[in-house]
Amino acid sequence: MKHNPFAKIFHNALQDDVLNKSIILNQNNNEQTPARVKEFLSELNRFFISSGISPIDTQRYAINEKELIRYALFLRGYMRDAQKVLQNVDSKFTCDKDMLRLFDASSYYVVSCNGQIKGDKHIYDDKAGYLFCKLDLSEGIENVQLQKQEKPLNPERKNLVLFMPFRIKNNETELKKWLYKNMYHSMDNKEVFGKDVDVYVAYFPIQKSRCAKISSTIRTILQPESYVEEQDLALVKKAFLPFIARQSEIDATGKVIDAEKYNKEQLVKNFGNLTFMSYCAGTADAHRITTAIQKISAQVYKEAETDEALKQLFVISYGFLPLRKNLHYSGVHFFSNEANDTGKKEPFSKMNSPELYETCKYKEESALPAKVSLMPDRRNFVIALKNEEKFTLVSNKEKLIDITDPEYGHNIGHITGSHLGYNFGSQQFKTVLENAVSGKRGKEVFDRRQYNDAAIATSLMMATLLSRKQNVI
Repeated sequence: MKHNPFAKIFHNALQDDVLNKSIILNQNNNEQTPARVKEFLSELNRFFISSGISPIDTQRYAINEKELIRYALFLRGYMRDAQKVLQNVDSKFTCDKDMLRLFDASSYYVVSCNGQIKGDKHIYDDKAGYLFCKLDLSEGIENVQLQKQEKPLNPERKNLVLFMPFRIKNNETELKKWLYKNMYHSMDNKEVFGKDVDVYVAYFPIQKSRCAKISSTIRTILQPESYVEEQDLALVKKAFLPFIARQSEIDATGKVIDAEKYNKEQLVKNFGNLTFMSYCAGTADAHRITTAIQKISAQVYKEAETDEALKQLFVISYGFLPLRKNLHYSGVHFFSNEANDTGKKEPFSKMNSPELYETCKYKEESALPAKVSLMPDRRNFVIALKNEEKFTLVSNKEKLIDITDPEYGHNIGHITGSHLGYNFGSQQFKTVLENAVSGKRGKEVFDRRQYNDAAIATSLMMATLLSRKQNVI
């Protein structure tokens, strides 16, 4: 697309981070350049031309491929750091189809480098599916036990599924570290998470490249009503079919082969037992799963029955705004931004939903700790928290951990960590999470769960915020 401001960012970064670290030759190096490099650089130049800037002549360089791989994997990072661009950018540029084609090309390039570059041990597989496991929290999250989940979830139980954006090694130790570090404070209630609720986590292995994840996210943003991937259907078949029907069977394309229907009341109850919590791009994954569930359900039930049931499926997200103004599920969507966000936009919320970010963000003139917006479906709330660039967390071992968030509010610790002193955002997030997984819906997810000073303060503040909420048009 003409005048995409990120093209100049990518253009300058290619020169600084790749070509300046490559060897300049006295002759054309085109014949010696690997085809994978030619193809990726050709797509880059295509993006530059489509944006109205000059292509870069790379034919006299012996390209340093280690640097080119880093560049390809860091394209979203260059966008994140381009605060001057982020000030006024809109979705026609952040979700430009030419941008999507570039991320597809970067994904293809890093996969094509597998085993081709000396000293590079990374192996990428962009067709890799979800890793999915059950968490045993009966001894607390600090002693979490993991079990690979091969059986479907039980629709008669309360179920929480964490959709995380990270790509980590398929290694229990790594997953335990992440869960403990990032979710400890939010899930330390053993009465809820250790007994009454079955908890699962879905994520991708490290073999799934960042480029592929961004391509997937952009496609989800561009087609929020319909886009579903093979990996999403595979996870729905593995985990979620019992919520839709008894003894159901679908093929690889999502077509229902056989299904024993529930009555309407049971169908609604089933989806009321399902809560998703997602962070960053994990929200795009969670959204596609709900879309796949909707597509399958619509083949079994009347549209009105499917719609009524799916309204009970609840999504709690952080760092990713609603993908549609009218969602088929319900939820509360948190993000944080600086009171004065000039030059300090929360980059990923701004990139993924530029217009909604500006509509819903916390404003400098507010004396309150947050701003609440109600989406047009009147079932999804957006809570913009006043961000503090630096804050202190308290670990379960009473150690103080100073946090400086270079992404101006995107760090999940803003809402899942135990803050030194009272913090409205983390208290409210924990309240919503516990209420939602316990089966509450609508405004009831904001109800006070405990009778201590922090819970009372949070409840009173939320009542004030709800009374001043704005409606998103």
